[in-house]
Amino acid sequence: MDKRTRAKFTALTARVNALEKSMTTGISAKGVPKGGNTGQVLAKRTDADYSTEWVDAPEPAAITNAELAKILT
Repeated sequence: MDKRTRAKFTALTARVNALEKSMTTGISAKGVPKGGNTGQVLAKRTDADYSTEWVDAPEPAAITNAELAKILT
């Protein structure tokens, strides 16, 4: 992964971690926390069931599907 992509991934990870620390809403019976804003997506918070949170969607061109596949494997 090139330096630019790594920097964007690191910045996104930092934003997700900050959001996780500040999350105060409860999780509903279906695993979807209350809230969320336009432009946010639901993401897994931990490996536990129903552990989800709203995070800002990454820029569409920030990470390609191929780059994301490499990160997640």
